Amino acid sequence: MATVTTPDGRTVQVPSNLAAAARRGYMHVD
Repeated sequence: MATVTTPDGRTVQVPSNLAAAARRGYMHVD
């Protein structure tokens, strides 16, 4: 698991295989 901080300030745990996608903006919301 990897920890990712979402744009709204939450810290969430995601599978490590999704962490790269999340950092590329997969979890970015406007």
